[in-house]
Amino acid sequence: VDPCEPLPYLCAAIALLHHAMTQSHLAYQDRQLLEVFALFHEYARRCGSHQEAAFNLGRVYHQVGLNYLAVLYYEEALVFCDAESDTVEDNEGTQENGNEEE
Repeated sequence: VDPCEPLPYLCAAIALLHHAMTQSHLAYQDRQLLEVFALFHEYARRCGSHQEAAFNLGRVYHQVGLNYLAVLYYEEALVFCDAESDTVEDNEGTQENGNEEE
């Protein structure tokens, strides 16, 4: 496994999150959730898609009930979505203008 790949971090974080959410001992659950957040943020750091990483971080915070943090990351994912759609529209406009000149 390539240590630079984000997928192992995402998989480990999801598995640990599921395990943490089924724990009855709160102190143990808190420690595991800290590890989950560390893995998710490492995944986000290595992920090539900022939109995907922001959405997944929002999803994990939403799942554990930290909705104020989830909203921040969901909004960040939407900003990346808007930026990408603007770039696509700009590229399509450039291509259309290029075709008209020929």
